[in-house]
Amino acid sequence: MDGRYTNIEMNFANDHLQKCSMSCEQKTEYSHVGELCTQPGFEPQSTSGRESLYRRTMVVFISLWIITLIILGAVLSVSFLPGSGLQNEMTDLQRMTSSSILEIQARLEDKNKQLETKNRENSNLIQEKSGLQNQLKELQMRTSNNISGLQVQLEDKNKQLETKNRENSNLIQERSGLQIQLKEIQMKTSSNISGLQVQLEDKNKQLETKNRENSNLIQERSGLQIQLKEIQMKTLSNISGLQVQLEDKNKQLEIKNRVISKLILQKFDLQNEVRELQTIAEDGFAKWTNKQGIVRQEVWKWIRKAAANVILDPRTAHRNLTVSEDGKQVTFSGGLLPDSPLRFSNWYGIQGKESFSSGRHYYEVQVGTRGCFSVGFVKESVEKMKYTVTSESGFLMFILEKNVYKVSTTPPTSLSLNEPPNNVGVYVDYDKGQVSFYNVGTRSHIYSFTGYNFSEKLYPAVNSCNSMTSGPLIISPVSHTA
Repeated sequence: MDGRYTNIEMNFANDHLQKCSMSCEQKTEYSHVGELCTQPGFEPQSTSGRESLYRRTMVVFISLWIITLIILGAVLSVSFLPGSGLQNEMTDLQRMTSSSILEIQARLEDKNKQLETKNRENSNLIQEKSGLQNQLKELQMRTSNNISGLQVQLEDKNKQLETKNRENSNLIQERSGLQIQLKEIQMKTSSNISGLQVQLEDKNKQLETKNRENSNLIQERSGLQIQLKEIQMKTLSNISGLQVQLEDKNKQLEIKNRVISKLILQKFDLQNEVRELQTIAEDGFAKWTNKQGIVRQEVWKWIRKAAANVILDPRTAHRNLTVSEDGKQVTFSGGLLPDSPLRFSNWYGIQGKESFSSGRHYYEVQVGTRGCFSVGFVKESVEKMKYTVTSESGFLMFILEKNVYKVSTTPPTSLSLNEPPNNVGVYVDYDKGQVSFYNVGTRSHIYSFTGYNFSEKLYPAVNSCNSMTSGPLIISPVSHTA
């Protein structure tokens, strides 16, 4: 009994699963979806699809329970039959039936889990398909756009090709014309070649004539080579004679050198005499340095030979002055330099780096056409914090101020000049107590301070005044030959 009922139950479940499996495998229009037969391409699109699968599963489950109840009814009907053997068979059948039900339930749960997994996979596949469909639409849109653009480009290329074809046809026509011209030129060339052959024959005849002339020249050259050898022989004999003459000249030169040596010694003696005479003459020149009018040429050279290399000292410059790097130019700039007791405070001036305490010294200042300046010498003891430009306060200056030329005597002395100087020469003879000023352009004397007994250092000094439009005062180089 229990074996029969168990086989009925198992066969029912297996038959249902096998029929679905065979149906899916044998019919090509069907495919598996979680042990259930579905149509190919079936894609659950919503919750209703999943519910239909759930209903089918529940039908199978309920069918199994109905079979179980039938079996239980049969068992209960048999329980009233006499005999312990039947009861034992019924007990065995119940035990086997319950185990079969549990096994089928376990298999059913496994199938449900597999179905849920397949459903999730199908949902993912549906989402991927939707994404691919969207990409396909975008690709179709792009492709249509690209096709339109390529069609436009194709039309342009066709137009260009038509243009090129027309150009090629024109070129073919031109080529035909040129071929005709080439044939005509070839015809003319053949006639020209005949004329050139005639000319070539003439040139060959001329060449033969030149070759004969060259052979004559070669003969003449051979004769000249023979004459050259004869001259060389004669020259060798002449060289021997010249060597003898050279030895005589060397002897004469030695005699001349001894004479020159004597003359050099005599020159040194004469130079010493000249120096002595110059020393004597200097006293006479000094008398002419302060004479009015044009300075005599020899006196002017003598004055300028005392030229000094004057370099301005920026430490002594007024705070509003700017000095060039080489110390040869000074300009009123308006800027304020750091204050210092070495600077002139009320006088827009600057003094040189080197002082003089003996001898004669001379320098030149290019003043140009400016309307205000001062040039000359200042004593070492001059008070730089005060503005008293006089000889008594230590200023020995030639001044142009308010279009009036004057010198810093006490009181100042105004001057009347025939021609304003562009370049002023400043001369000091410390030992004789004299400071003089000259117009370099006209070589004329302007004024001289005389009769001083100097006992302290004198510094070259210039004043550019407070004008930024007049340009710089420039210490000019002195030529000793002018």
